[in-house]
Amino acid sequence: MTDKDGNMNMRNDGLYVSLLPDGTIKKHLITDCEEVPLEDTTIAEELIRLSEQDHIDLYKAIKEMWAIAGMIEEGNYSDSIFTIEMELFLHKLRREHLVRYALLMTQFGEKPNDRPFYIPTAKESALSIVENFSQAMSADVTVGRVLSALSSNQPIDLEGEHFMLRKTKAIAYFTFDGSISTEYQFRTEDHYYIFLLQNFLCSEPRVACCQYCGRYFIPKSRRKTLYCDRVIRDGKTCKQIAPHLNRKERAAADKVVSEFNRVKDMLVHRLERAQYDKKSSPIDLTREEYYRWLDVATAARERYLSGELSEEEAWKIIHVPTIQEQQSGLVTAT
Repeated sequence: MTDKDGNMNMRNDGLYVSLLPDGTIKKHLITDCEEVPLEDTTIAEELIRLSEQDHIDLYKAIKEMWAIAGMIEEGNYSDSIFTIEMELFLHKLRREHLVRYALLMTQFGEKPNDRPFYIPTAKESALSIVENFSQAMSADVTVGRVLSALSSNQPIDLEGEHFMLRKTKAIAYFTFDGSISTEYQFRTEDHYYIFLLQNFLCSEPRVACCQYCGRYFIPKSRRKTLYCDRVIRDGKTCKQIAPHLNRKERAAADKVVSEFNRVKDMLVHRLERAQYDKKSSPIDLTREEYYRWLDVATAARERYLSGELSEEEAWKIIHVPTIQEQQSGLVTAT
């Protein structure tokens, strides 16, 4: 592979990132012996975008791969069936989540003799994929918690619940043409997003949570801003819609969105406790349970804001019973 000047580029697969002085992030992927430029963003845009992503489809696909790999070990399936399913999954992943695809593939290196990397050790490869995806999807939990803390003016405790922000890993490349520029290589999503969070916090950012749609945004001024500029209904933004609602409508919207955010924060705490606390608890939460709830609850919130669900219908779907009411698993409406 050669770079833009025709020189040999011997860099390994991964995501390459440059942080410009104006806050722009320039990114490109090196994967499958090709270089793929990605759109420029900012650190804030990248973090907020991750906080809004839905992982449930990817999580379901990974579970299916794991189940098929288990059947191979038991002799009920042939390697060829697993190969076909994996090829379909990787094709979908590359088409819809290119960065995630590339960073996942970096974990497996070259394909020996041009054979699929997951044969003949399907079981081991399925386990590796699940582990890598678990790390990748833990990044959105971390980002969500930090944005939530910032929007509530809570301190970022690097010795306590935000300890994961203290360290990350990247390879730095330096270029000199009169001044030194730095480019960072990442091989996993969690390292990339922790790096972004570290740089984001250094800028002492202001983060707000829209009181209508419940999403995070960066206020454009120092003045308190209640609503964001996202288009939410009939081509209008939250900032255009919310101020014109009557008091009852605003109270209903606040109830639904506040319950969504409250339950999400509660479940994230349960998820992290189950991940880091080795003692079992009746309220332990699996990633499958969390993402299943998030998928259903996010859809309910969106349908409520667009006028398709009533306040009562949305609240019942979003709400999770208390510990006393719920002794086994999550309870959500379908």
